[in-house]
Amino acid sequence: MMHTVIEDPTETVKAARVRRMCGKLVGDAAAPIYGEQLGEALILGTGDRNEAEALHALFAAYDGARSAYAGRILGMRIHPAVSATEYRAKPEETEISEPVDLRTEEQKIEAAKRGSAEWDARLAKLQRWQALIIDSVRFGRETLHDAGDLTVSGRSFVAAMRKLRDVVER
Repeated sequence: MMHTVIEDPTETVKAARVRRMCGKLVGDAAAPIYGEQLGEALILGTGDRNEAEALHALFAAYDGARSAYAGRILGMRIHPAVSATEYRAKPEETEISEPVDLRTEEQKIEAAKRGSAEWDARLAKLQRWQALIIDSVRFGRETLHDAGDLTVSGRSFVAAMRKLRDVVER
């Protein structure tokens, strides 16, 4: 069996994404939204890259608020670091692209509590199944698409995210 050497590793990633989506891509396969199954499901379910990216950003905001609460208040990680060595930069090292957070620890804790409470209120306006599917996807418990077609969970997730968007926009 002969193997083809691809010079640009991004081409390998793009080819894998095209295969996973069975050619049902909307836009460039290198786009970050194609980097995870929930983004792919949003593309498949909406057929509109702009709407999918907006829903993806909404999910990321929700996930970020829940993760901040879990880390600051509960002292735990929701998404464990597996098969990776954690690296903490020395205090004097900073990334120029990262904004400096000048809040005190108490302010960060209050912001985490407030953010989580805001999401609780939003999810309470959804039907129970909608809130459950969003959380289930957050924890990676659902298969959202298979062979380029949405599963029942995938269709439910897209519908729930659209409803959550409507709640947030009110």
